[in-house]
Amino acid sequence: MKIRKLQIVYTRCIILSILMVLEYSIGFTQGELSTEQVKANTMTTATQALKMASSGEVKVGINMLTSELSKIPENNKYDTYRSFLHFNLGYIYNNYGYNESDDYLSKAASHYKTALEYQPKDVKILNNLILLYQQMGEYDSTIAILNKIIKKDPDKAGIYYMALGDAYKSQGNVEEAAKSYGQALKSKDQAVPAGQKLIDLYDQYPNSSLDFLYQQCIEFENNDYLQLAKPGYENLLSRRSKELTPDEAAVQEKALLRWLATTIKLNYVTPDLFKDSGLDSSSYEPLKELQSQIDLWASGTDPELATKNLKWWTSTPEKYFYFLAFEKSYADYQLNYDDPKYAIRTYEYILNILWSKQDYSKPIYGREDVLMTDLIIALARIYNNPKYKSENKWKGLESHIIQEKGRSYETNDLVNQQKFHTILGQIYFERGEFDGGIFKNAKFQLYNAIEVSERRAENNPQTYRPMPNLHQLLAMVYDTLKENENAYNSYVNASLGYLESDNLRKSGEMIKAASVRNQQKTFNESKFSAVNTIYKARVQIPQLDKSSFDENQSNDIKKDAQYEWLSDKSIEDVIAKDVVERQRFKVLSDLSVRAAEVEAPEASAKLSEEARHQSKEVNVMTSRQDEYRLKELHATDKSASENKTKTYQFSNYNSKGSEEVIIQKNPPPVNKKLVHHPNTKNQMNQQ
Repeated sequence: MKIRKLQIVYTRCIILSILMVLEYSIGFTQGELSTEQVKANTMTTATQALKMASSGEVKVGINMLTSELSKIPENNKYDTYRSFLHFNLGYIYNNYGYNESDDYLSKAASHYKTALEYQPKDVKILNNLILLYQQMGEYDSTIAILNKIIKKDPDKAGIYYMALGDAYKSQGNVEEAAKSYGQALKSKDQAVPAGQKLIDLYDQYPNSSLDFLYQQCIEFENNDYLQLAKPGYENLLSRRSKELTPDEAAVQEKALLRWLATTIKLNYVTPDLFKDSGLDSSSYEPLKELQSQIDLWASGTDPELATKNLKWWTSTPEKYFYFLAFEKSYADYQLNYDDPKYAIRTYEYILNILWSKQDYSKPIYGREDVLMTDLIIALARIYNNPKYKSENKWKGLESHIIQEKGRSYETNDLVNQQKFHTILGQIYFERGEFDGGIFKNAKFQLYNAIEVSERRAENNPQTYRPMPNLHQLLAMVYDTLKENENAYNSYVNASLGYLESDNLRKSGEMIKAASVRNQQKTFNESKFSAVNTIYKARVQIPQLDKSSFDENQSNDIKKDAQYEWLSDKSIEDVIAKDVVERQRFKVLSDLSVRAAEVEAPEASAKLSEEARHQSKEVNVMTSRQDEYRLKELHATDKSASENKTKTYQFSNYNSKGSEEVIIQKNPPPVNKKLVHHPNTKNQMNQQ
């Protein structure tokens, strides 16, 4: 049956070939074939040739394509079709030619290269040639082509850098492979697989540069890939078998602290820490001390006595702070899963130490004052928890905090004033103490936390922080106290703060809450209207289609009523100018991305340029999304390599800190195979 089908296909192809010969004969008699005739004949022949090759008749398919090539008139305007036929020949030799020729791979390469001569900018040909060279083990050729294609097709640079890294790795060139994988890290869809490739690379080449691996792990952290940074640091720490130079020992020490920081942030500090990580705690004194501490804590040894034998971790204030953060993280585990009473004793012990210690929170958590703040709030909640309630301990803690706050006013220390107002405001809110007394209430403390923060920003704009959650808490306090106008204004401020933090969902909730409290229109609506205008403009962006960006149809997006404020200065009368400038930057950046998504490249390029210009008006960025926006704009800026890039200050945003920030992460897809099948109508039309 199969043979019968092949005979039918073969007969049809012979008849088709005869008809085509007749057609060409007629064409030559009447004059040169038209471009449309050449295109139609090329498509038909290529389609039939591939069918023959895939059914086992490889030689017939090759002969059909070769014959078709000889019939194309000698004219440059037909180079597209010559390229296409050679591309098909390359594809057949590469995929089916082993039935026909011993040197089928070299013949495939020859046809791909010829196709490339006719169409030097065709990325599909380059793609297939890359895969072919990899198959042949010709890595120098692979590398040369990849370096060309990255420039021709920058949108897929992440995939090509991955392939480039693989080629260098196959040559044993570890450093170049690592650099290529490092470039792939910058691509959102390739970041995680590229990171894993880097870790695997250093596993296979244990003698490679420790500092290079350390820098890659730092890059993982900077891009929020902690799950990659942690095993990378563990790889580095496991290299105790060889004798380390002083420089390598210093790198390993830095890696130890970063490993501890990522472990803490990932909440991996448990009794099975070293078992889960695969690290040999006995091979390195600092790790040995950590394992000893875990054993002592698990046995219930008094927290103060447990640390008596520490040496390495108490040798400098910074190391000791890292250790205290580690101890606090282990106590978190005990509070939730093991021994709550021991955890409380540990919290109290650490807090007593921290009152007189320098804060090293930023290298661990990415923002200041985390450890002390977290401990105070944790203990305040515990002391007010019915299960562990201790009013005496709470009053002692409260008194201590107020004393510390008083000292900060004596020394005009705005940073600590803000910190202690914030802590007390959150605690009083949780206790339901909204008003009453002179200052022992949530209303007073939250209001002053915001007021001190604004004074700090006036003195130094680089310290600006949106703090939407404090505005929201204060609004809820005003709600409870029936102070409707104050609640309304605070909800508006919270909405604006969430816009600054790129949390559009929460911003919308705050706008709705403010609107409900002003149904009678008795309160001033100027700021509400301005914030609502920005909110509506931003939430509309994902719904825009291509026609929204078509200037030929008078649909310039910035002429839309929702976006007039991008050029209208009057909005700065009710919202601070620096906030408006930042919102303009966010919107223009997001519009440029949306235009690219709906295939409006000209509008996207124009908006990108405007966003780059707008970014020069902004000194402080307020969310993780702003980092991504700047990277996108820099990646699409053709003059970026020539012009010096502006350095920006980023506020202390964090999804779990004072600002609730939604960090949008697209899970990277599986790395797609690069090979292109040659004979499709779309590809031919593109050519």
